[in-house]
Parts: sequence; C-alpha cells; structure tokens
Amino acid sequence: MMTTLGGCATSGEHVIVAPAKPLPEAPAELIQPCPDPGVRAGKPALSELARNRVALAECRDRHGRLVSFIQDVKRGRDGNDG
Repeated sequence: MMTTLGGCATSGEHVIVAPAKPLPEAPAELIQPCPDPGVRAGKPALSELARNRVALAECRDRHGRLVSFIQDVKRGRDGNDG
C-alpha cells in the first residue's frame, strides 16, 4: 500500500519559484578566526594573562558584531548599514 502526504501530492498546477535574493557576504574582519596569543615562555604570568584577556575581549566583540550582522540579514537588511 502506497500513501502520500497531501502537501506532497501533485495537483496538476505548475508553481514557479523565483530564485531567492543572494545573501550578503559578512565583512571579512568578522569571519576571520580569532588569534590565540598563547603563553610566551619566560614572561610574567600576569602580563600573559592580560594579553589573553585582551584577545578574548576583542574576539567577544567581533562575535557580537557578527551576530548583529546575521540578525540584520534575517530582518531583511543588508547588515552593512551601521
């Protein structure tokens, strides 16, 4: 016995689907991987911790801007309007 879903059955009507508008590219600076500053041997631990915290803050900021860009695109804007 063969069954089909009502929405999948052909109705004899032809449906023309328009191609979707291409999505805008995210700005290059937002899609670059965040650098890992690592820990340099022989350097004071506090200065290395500070370097890593600065790098993390910059990465977190970049991620936030990328999320905002994606949300703008979902809302129908190009994401590059400020």
